[in-house]
Amino acid sequence: MSKLQKVVVLCLILGLGVFIGFQLSKVDVGNNKVVNNSDDFFGELEKDSGITEPELELPKELNPTPTPETQPETVACTMDAKQCPDGSYVVGRIGPDCEFATCPSTKEIICTDEQKQAEACTMEYAPVCGLVQVQCFTTPCDPIPETFGNACSACAQGNVVSYTEGECEA
Repeated sequence: MSKLQKVVVLCLILGLGVFIGFQLSKVDVGNNKVVNNSDDFFGELEKDSGITEPELELPKELNPTPTPETQPETVACTMDAKQCPDGSYVVGRIGPDCEFATCPSTKEIICTDEQKQAEACTMEYAPVCGLVQVQCFTTPCDPIPETFGNACSACAQGNVVSYTEGECEA
């Protein structure tokens, strides 16, 4: 058998494997779920061709009889994301119902003129991620995120435009 013939046979085998893989699972688009549907596939295969589902025999201790409590339905959620009020797409679907998770609370707070003129701040550590306006020679020049000990110390810098609660993400 030549190399070309071997490659063709290998491609056919791989293609058949992919086809069977797609037939073994069924996508329920309405509920954003992927559910295992191997029983339906092998049932149709048996009716059409007389081929039955392959059976594996394992020792009893490795192959306990499944019960409804020990064999949950296989569910995989789609990989789409929801846009949060801050404009980010960081929230995906979570099981078992494939509902969207809640958006993180990243409320941006604008520093007021009064906060910018603060002469003293407490030493309380309640970190915030401040957007520091920097001077640059080219445009656009976006603010740079920097972690501050608290909101007062961030806004008192004078060049902090706004902040969100919590440390800046790396």
